[in-house]
Amino acid sequence: MQTVKMVVTGPFSSGKTEFIRSVSEIDVVSTERKISGDAERTVKQATTVAMDFGRITVDEDLVLYLFGTPGQKRFDFMWEILSEGMLGFIVMVDSTRPETFREARSILETFRAYAPTPYVVAANKQDIPEAWDLEDMRHALRLDKKVKLLPCVANNRNTVKDVLLELLYSILSENGERRQITLRLCVAVSSITTDQGIVHYEVYGRGRPVILLHGWLGSWGLWQETMTYLGRNFRTYALDFWGFGESGKKRDTYAVQDFVSLVAQFMDRLGITQAPLVGHSMGGTVSLLVSIQYPERVSKVVVVGSPIAGSSLAIPLKLAGHRPVAFMLFNMMGAFRTGMRVAAPFICNDPRFWTMMDRDLSRTTLESFLLSIASLRRTDLRPMLDQVKVPVMGMYGDGDNIVHPRQWQPLKKGLPDTRVVRWSNAKHFPMLDVSDDFLEKLRSFLIEDAAGPV
Repeated sequence: MQTVKMVVTGPFSSGKTEFIRSVSEIDVVSTERKISGDAERTVKQATTVAMDFGRITVDEDLVLYLFGTPGQKRFDFMWEILSEGMLGFIVMVDSTRPETFREARSILETFRAYAPTPYVVAANKQDIPEAWDLEDMRHALRLDKKVKLLPCVANNRNTVKDVLLELLYSILSENGERRQITLRLCVAVSSITTDQGIVHYEVYGRGRPVILLHGWLGSWGLWQETMTYLGRNFRTYALDFWGFGESGKKRDTYAVQDFVSLVAQFMDRLGITQAPLVGHSMGGTVSLLVSIQYPERVSKVVVVGSPIAGSSLAIPLKLAGHRPVAFMLFNMMGAFRTGMRVAAPFICNDPRFWTMMDRDLSRTTLESFLLSIASLRRTDLRPMLDQVKVPVMGMYGDGDNIVHPRQWQPLKKGLPDTRVVRWSNAKHFPMLDVSDDFLEKLRSFLIEDAAGPV
């Protein structure tokens, strides 16, 4: 296996920690402490005093290690230590604070003296109107035209990915590797590799982890607004089940139990010891099963429009779990998609729903379509509910015509302490139908007694 050590350096409060946090597959190992100086406290409340550490496993042959340096001068003794063995470095510069440009230039020269390795300069906060133009920054920093000065927003994974790619190109500059590295890194910052295939995921926010699980025929995209809202308090992870979205589709089975195993592997690979699980429809069924089979890994469960008994699924979904029906639908995909478009307003009130559904449907295979819903139809959680030992909330729309809207009743019967939220004006997707109230109630439940293991 090839490992690449990269150092992310720059002045105080230039965005180094956030840069690493945006792409690391593990929770960043951080050494932030409260700032004692009055002047620095006006900029931020905490600073790195030793290092930040993140990791990206590109594939079985390549792993990136990201080390962030402290920015304050009094901790600069760590710079040389962290530079040992580095194959390249990134200098972060806050493009809205020209008073730090001279210091950024000095840090660049210091690291060049440590080792003659490739480097790039990342101009952070380029999304802010007050940010300096890149050419003006190049002049102020006295950068040669050959030095790569790249626009960046430290909490935006795509711009961070672009910066990392440019540095990787310089480090691994052999002929023919550039295209290969691009593809491998683009997948790596959004996926993990498990024994049974690639799992795509997205992450947003800071704080304690929360894992979001989609339903049948869905993907992580369902949770984008939820991630934005919860990201103020939590680090949210939304993943695609095998066979759906952008996750791997080379499996023989797509049973509910496979997805339970996927969640456990996902948490292991990302170093998440324990977290609340929020699941929509089939994802809620999976969440409850994870809390039963891996009780130490789950702190809370939220089910959204989820079947407690598979028999509660609407008749068309039950039929879709039979191979002849599924085969017919896939061989008449144009007609099927037209039918779904007509049915969309009866499934969800949000006009965006059809576009989301059509995109996700196009990424689904016959086997994942068939086997997952067939497995869900056979699943009955009622005999097992008494094994759930964590707080549970059920969220249901009274107008749900995909899962029987009274599935909150067996949930409440099996778990009397379950908190139930119902909306008379919501259907199967309350996170879209009544988004504001949904988000507030979800956040309130998650934030109660949130302290616990990471």
